[in-house]
Amino acid sequence: MGVSESVLDKVFERIDRNRDDLLEALRALVRIPSVVGDEGEAQRFMAAKYRECGLAVKTFEADLQRIKSHPAYIPIPHPYQGRPNVVGLLGGDGGRSLILNGHVDVVSPEPVDRWSRDPWGGEIKDGKMYGRGVTDMKAGVIANLFAVKAILECGLTPKGKLICQSVIEEEAGGSGGTLACFMEGFGADGMLITEPSDLCLVTAHNGVKYFRVRVVGKTAHAALSHTGVNAIGKLNKIYDAMVELDERRAA
Repeated sequence: MGVSESVLDKVFERIDRNRDDLLEALRALVRIPSVVGDEGEAQRFMAAKYRECGLAVKTFEADLQRIKSHPAYIPIPHPYQGRPNVVGLLGGDGGRSLILNGHVDVVSPEPVDRWSRDPWGGEIKDGKMYGRGVTDMKAGVIANLFAVKAILECGLTPKGKLICQSVIEEEAGGSGGTLACFMEGFGADGMLITEPSDLCLVTAHNGVKYFRVRVVGKTAHAALSHTGVNAIGKLNKIYDAMVELDERRAA
């Protein structure tokens, strides 16, 4: 059974009413530097926000040996101590389950002297907020939180389980974040990731895989070039094959 328009209107009205609080929460999160490998303070902030909203909060640090066993694992040079994932739980087992997922990590703002505004300032000017991670994707993390907040303030409780996930290291592949959440047992029937995408819905993604290709050649004097092997020429063939593979996967 769908949700009535009157109920939706009530929820949307509550979201509008909470607009200033939402912006302040986003600004507070943006002001916490959370470059990949240093997400601890931002995650403590999100855990507190989840508790304020009435969610049952669970935090855990990724188990390196466990996630390394997964074929989707991508290594990064940072230890997982002090960088927890934060999960907020709501609802029961009377319906389908849903994950609202977002990451608090950001890429480095360096060189900071090239910024016209403080990347950790969260300054608002002419209806826009400025700072590293405002769009990608601290706004999405806070939007998830305030969507749940609006639903609860309207007296609604989901029949199925609702799982809010604030994760780490998405910008470095997500092994210690979303993948670790799945391996920890925090899965669901559906998942919504409020990653920025020009306000359009994306229902699938072909994923990302990092790898390194090494091609061995053989040096030779120009006068004896026929005795050498040009590594660049060999790599061109591999590159062309990867372009063809990418086109097939995209299709």
